[in-house]
Amino acid sequence: MTAVASAVSVGADNHGDDTLSVLYSTSGTVIIDYAMDAGFLLDETQVYVGEGILPELAGEFTVAPGQYTEIHSNLGGVSNDGYLFDIEFDPQTETAPDIHVVAHAVVSGFD
Repeated sequence: MTAVASAVSVGADNHGDDTLSVLYSTSGTVIIDYAMDAGFLLDETQVYVGEGILPELAGEFTVAPGQYTEIHSNLGGVSNDGYLFDIEFDPQTETAPDIHVVAHAVVSGFD
């Protein structure tokens, strides 16, 4: 299993201890977890997971969060959110492919 945790930039001041964690198992399972610091809340999250570097719309790469693979909207201000993906491949003849993860969130709690 490969695990990656990254700081999340929140607002112009890149507030502190918010993280995005990605776990990717050799069986092809991908677990993504957003964890926000006290005072900041998630209203919506968007995630793309795939073998391409970015999601595509009409054959063109896009960075528009509304075009990502999965969207959790109307979260109502939560401190954590998560996703579970299964990357399809034949484990008898292939290893789990390299993947790219792009994540975005709509955050509230700014003064």
